Amino acid sequence: MKEPLFALALAVAPDLRGAAVDSTATGVVVLDQIPFSREGRIAVTLLAPAKDQATTQSDGTVKWILTLQPREKRLLPHRFAVEYPGDAPIVGQD
Repeated sequence: MKEPLFALALAVAPDLRGAAVDSTATGVVVLDQIPFSREGRIAVTLLAPAKDQATTQSDGTVKWILTLQPREKRLLPHRFAVEYPGDAPIVGQD
């Protein structure tokens, strides 16, 4: 089985262009998606974020619920591994 690892970090920050900055925290919901497979020979495993940092759904959706302070920026880790037989055709790796 081959097991490529994919990783990225999502940068999240409030858009303050033209807005008055106050001391109020802002609630933010971030949605992203990892690949998912209906093929039994192909397995996608979410490695980050940890289960206590985000929720995941069976369709590969990853959901973070954050509270950001004014001017706060946060990086959200997002890593997954894909296991598949060497003869399996994989599309979308570009």
